[in-house]
Amino acid sequence: MGMNLLDAGNGYFWLLTNIINTQSGNQVRIRKIDSVGNTHTTATHGNSTGDLYAYELIENKDNDMVFLANDLNGTATPMLYELDDVGAEIANYSYSQTHPTRAFGLDELPQGGYVFAGEFDNGADLGAIVIKTDDAFIEDYVFERDNADDEYFRDVIVDSTGAIAVGATENMGEGGFDGFIVHLDTLGDSVMTETLGRALDDVLMTATQSTQPKGGILAGGQSLGVGGNGYLIKAIKYGEIPCQLPRFLFVDGFVSGNRVSIDDANTILGDATKEYNLIQDAKYHNVGHLCLYGVNYLFEPGNANATRGGSRYDSLLNEFLTYAAREGISCAMMSVPDTGTSTFHSAGLYNLKLSVIHNNYKQAGKIDYFQLEHEFWNANGVVAKSGPTAIYDEKSLSSIPGNMRNTHFTSVYNDHKNFLDTLNTFRFNDANVLAVYDYIDRLFFNWDTNSTLNHYKDTNEIARSLKAKELEKRTNAIFLSHYRGHSSSYKSLRFLHYDSTSSTVKRFTKRLSFFGQNTRKTYLLPLFSGEYYNFPDSCGDGLETNFLGNYFRDNMLFDNDFHHVEDSFIYQYSGMKYDTSNQYIDNVKLSGFGWFKYTCLESLIFFNTDLNECPVYPLLLRVSPNKTLEDNNIIDVAQTVSSAKSIQPNPTTDLLSIHGLQKNAQVSVFDIKGKLQFQKISTENTVELSLIEFKPGIYFIEISEENSVETFKVVKQ
Repeated sequence: MGMNLLDAGNGYFWLLTNIINTQSGNQVRIRKIDSVGNTHTTATHGNSTGDLYAYELIENKDNDMVFLANDLNGTATPMLYELDDVGAEIANYSYSQTHPTRAFGLDELPQGGYVFAGEFDNGADLGAIVIKTDDAFIEDYVFERDNADDEYFRDVIVDSTGAIAVGATENMGEGGFDGFIVHLDTLGDSVMTETLGRALDDVLMTATQSTQPKGGILAGGQSLGVGGNGYLIKAIKYGEIPCQLPRFLFVDGFVSGNRVSIDDANTILGDATKEYNLIQDAKYHNVGHLCLYGVNYLFEPGNANATRGGSRYDSLLNEFLTYAAREGISCAMMSVPDTGTSTFHSAGLYNLKLSVIHNNYKQAGKIDYFQLEHEFWNANGVVAKSGPTAIYDEKSLSSIPGNMRNTHFTSVYNDHKNFLDTLNTFRFNDANVLAVYDYIDRLFFNWDTNSTLNHYKDTNEIARSLKAKELEKRTNAIFLSHYRGHSSSYKSLRFLHYDSTSSTVKRFTKRLSFFGQNTRKTYLLPLFSGEYYNFPDSCGDGLETNFLGNYFRDNMLFDNDFHHVEDSFIYQYSGMKYDTSNQYIDNVKLSGFGWFKYTCLESLIFFNTDLNECPVYPLLLRVSPNKTLEDNNIIDVAQTVSSAKSIQPNPTTDLLSIHGLQKNAQVSVFDIKGKLQFQKISTENTVELSLIEFKPGIYFIEISEENSVETFKVVKQ
């Protein structure tokens, strides 16, 4: 039985086969064949009385061959066989597990070692398993999923970020098997799990790396049963951020109403003109994601049969989401879980209903994301769903005794964590929802922060740090509010800074330092507000919401647009990358920008609607905590580099001379956001660069030589 084919070069192939012998044992045979099928070399592996089945054959980085097999003689056990260039055995390795285990997919790690994936049998059902070895074939980690019902892997692919295993699962809510994709990091921790499927049983059988620019994987599978077909899917790995940072728009008034009625007159959904204007405005301003307020009202029991113009609202929602998807715009359902998470569950069922005829991956007409809006930091105005203070309703929250406030805050915060856990369960259940987003302003109890009674006030940095660590584990991305009041000075665009005198900027900067504590990356989305108050013209809740709306309407400015605000933030965020006191920053990813809210922004037309490029940071040592990028002529690394090198003059207005180079050194110039501006290869020991066309500011000169990389900071005046 032929199992796998490997290109041996020069028109030859290695064919991996299983010898099925009902009279004795089963063995594995490898044949070297030419392009017309003639056999030139044959090698047989396994005991003639044994029970060995092979599944995959690869060539490793040492140009030897490795095949994956299962020894089924007794307790099923995966094995790796290492072969030389003529197919003869070098060694074999057995990987016995607690339960009978069979493996089917194999890949080699870039740094050496192997990953293989399959299934184990715990006696009640099948579980999915991934096993990693080092380059000496010694077992490194084992990842197992042993949830209710059956699930298994059939293939795995790896790269420097970890592994992606594909297979099938029976426990995701659709009543049958669904295709199953799990992304593991390099430590074997599950970063993300996704499923896809229809009413039929679906299984993914094989996967390969995509060669397209955006990367990701291609996976092949099939639908089982009557009417089933083979299919090919493409998935981009979790954590892959577009090279341009996406823009999100928070759409208030998309559905206006409450739990028992919809206010048609003030609702965008179902009004063809308003829907068209929203989509066109989003397209013009390069908004790729809409966060829709009020969709949760459509899934309240009191609005189950709500209609507009003779059409049910859920049908109108389907039409709008299809319209948005065709325009390249994805949509999130935002909800305040006043009545718990039932509306999110109903939204999942709405998506699932469409799955009967469509595969689940980002299909038009479906809700793409869940967005939680639950302000636990303002616990004095939030009803607890659990804990001792759950007896207080909206009308009696003010009656909570002072000595119970900390308990109430803890209960509301625990509710927030539980909500996220539940939303992730809904997301995993059917793959209709691609991600869960959180929204955070403060990590402390925003109540009488000067009071000795408030244990969780802003000075309790340990509590704030623990909350960031717990919450970032439960979300795919977090919107962090950065609301700044507008003034005639630059301060309206100051969000992050080491030594700011602004209490707001200090809070934003300190908050950032708490994220990135977990092994997986934390994806942050700064959220800005376009609200304004300029009596009698206003859009917001009064003077306290006088944010960037007035900045955008300031006629004395010429670059007051989305792009400039985002660009300013990137500049300041890049400065945080070089702060040694911010120990987790390398584990945080700037992933896009959010804008609140549509009704305050819809009348604006910006000339520069470009998205900002993802910052790429050069190899720099960080500045010490008591210094800033603005007050150092040379970054600290310059104090330790070879004295043979010098860069003069610094600061400069034009020419820059670099002395002491090796020949063929690569000289790169980066701006403060890490964007490459210029690059050349030296042919002599001295290079002259002209910065005359560069804007005034800070730049980094990175010199890459045969055995070293050194970075200098220069100032262009």
